[in-house]
Amino acid sequence: MKLCHELERLVGTVNKDLIILGDFNFPEINWELYYSVNNSYGSTAFLSTIQKLFLMQHVNFPTRARGTDTPHLLDLVFTDDSIVHNINALAPLGKSDHAILMIETNVFNNGPLPEKKFNFDKGDYETLRSYVTCNWDEQFASVKYDVEVINSLILLLLCSSYDQMTTTYHGH
Repeated sequence: MKLCHELERLVGTVNKDLIILGDFNFPEINWELYYSVNNSYGSTAFLSTIQKLFLMQHVNFPTRARGTDTPHLLDLVFTDDSIVHNINALAPLGKSDHAILMIETNVFNNGPLPEKKFNFDKGDYETLRSYVTCNWDEQFASVKYDVEVINSLILLLLCSSYDQMTTTYHGH
């Protein structure tokens, strides 16, 4: 299985503090027991690879729900050490049916990072306006007017647009 081969290759190239995350789409895996409910080749091979690489899976709640469908745990976070402190689910962004995962780790940088500064004088504001033009009522319908979640979603949307709409330079 190509995914298993790529995981083995990736884990072999990293010395420490490995985090692998994404939508792995294995709804048949029971992550509490590390067991494939339907015993399919793909899920069994994936579980075997995870165990062989001594990876820990940290998400313990459903991350995808659509309408009346059964919620599933599809979005996974793997590490090679106990570096995940906490994982919280936020409301999906836009029309997605996957939760946003807020992951807190205890990984620290050894040196100072250069400060990233945005040059707003050279921003592409027409593109920014079109980027944030949407049906906001629809965007926030699922969060039931939870101000903290709405604020987080707006900040996520705006911050993700900064890199695309402005030029940056690194200062000290």
